[in-house]
Amino acid sequence: MKISAYLLNSTEAGSPYYAVTQFLRNIENQNIKLYDRVPKFLFRLYFDKLSKNKMGRKLLKIIYLMISWVRTFCMLSSDTVVRKPQIVVICREVFTSKYIYVLHPLYKHILKKSKVVWTIDDNIFESKEISKKETDLLLKYSDTIVVSSDYLINELPINVHEKVVYLHPTDGDIPQDLHVDYIESKSNEYICDINLIWIGSATNLKYLLMVADSLEEAAYELQEKYSKKLNLYVVCNQPFEHTSNRLHVINIKWSRKIAIEYMKIAHIGLMPLEESKYTKGKCSGK
Repeated sequence: MKISAYLLNSTEAGSPYYAVTQFLRNIENQNIKLYDRVPKFLFRLYFDKLSKNKMGRKLLKIIYLMISWVRTFCMLSSDTVVRKPQIVVICREVFTSKYIYVLHPLYKHILKKSKVVWTIDDNIFESKEISKKETDLLLKYSDTIVVSSDYLINELPINVHEKVVYLHPTDGDIPQDLHVDYIESKSNEYICDINLIWIGSATNLKYLLMVADSLEEAAYELQEKYSKKLNLYVVCNQPFEHTSNRLHVINIKWSRKIAIEYMKIAHIGLMPLEESKYTKGKCSGK
């Protein structure tokens, strides 16, 4: 059976990896093709914001979009003419924000000829990440819609609820052999330091900033009353730029392997969010 997955980037982008890649890579004896709309180097260049110059950022965005559109055209053309997959998996959307009408015939043809699995792990409707045109197409032609939270189910029209499946995303790369002895041994580390960890993309750093003052107060109290240091490990594609007196902030450049290693030394995981229609749609892993 031929399976095609249309992804932003299969290894570097969080949603595609955790919602699709980690599952498809374990399916054996199938002809599976993971399409990256944006190559790894360009994804990292764009989302890590290596260019600080405003004009440089605009130029980079133009290059990013043009390469994405060209690769999308090649992806859809290949599946229409050559591969002709039986199953197509779409993570979030194929066209970010603006629908590319010139590719509509190819896209619609594939959706009609294949069994379509559409995965959604954020409120992409509220954020306008997906266009209304593509939303309508996917609602019509999807055979299965996979959502990661109950809230997202209610964001979809009632007439498609019968084909909605709830799947709680997890990280299959994390070792599953963290036995009781290992967890109990972590309590011994509380003697000197307490390690907090926050893992996410730069777009979510604003939520961490919302609780920074409270963490600073906690660090002060721990030091004054118990002579303990409070460490905050921020594993992200950009640094958490916050000046603190007692809270010890350690910025770690994100990679999947590094994130797992720092999770092993952490005592408490943080994922603060403000209450909004968008954040309510975030996956329950938050």
